[in-house]
Amino acid sequence: MSAFPRMSELREHPERMNSFDYESDDYLVEVKVRRKDYDPWIIEELKVDTNIAVAESVKKDFLYVNCFPPKIYIWNISKMIREDYDFGYEKRGMPHTTDFGGRGMVTKSTGYLYNKTALIVDISDLSIKIPTNE
Repeated sequence: MSAFPRMSELREHPERMNSFDYESDDYLVEVKVRRKDYDPWIIEELKVDTNIAVAESVKKDFLYVNCFPPKIYIWNISKMIREDYDFGYEKRGMPHTTDFGGRGMVTKSTGYLYNKTALIVDISDLSIKIPTNE
């Protein structure tokens, strides 16, 4: 919120295992905190499809956010879809979950998000701390 003072307040979703983490008057927001900086970043096709369906049903845009302090990478997935962005979906073997005790590999359809298509916010000058849980 410090980085986006004009955005209406983000409200945390009450269910921990929901398809998105926060909601504002205009957006549904999924936030990932990462241990490494990537380019490209990956996004599951199921996450896109699920959150776009919910966002459209409530007339909001879906934002996907990856944090690797001191940078925050933000993609407006809804806008990208409206502009016919090619996510380059492909099937990949990936861990079932990152940190929640999920064991084993599963096949997931994933797409790619490039830094050049993100809004990148440098938070090094802000007095906020992002937890590193992923």
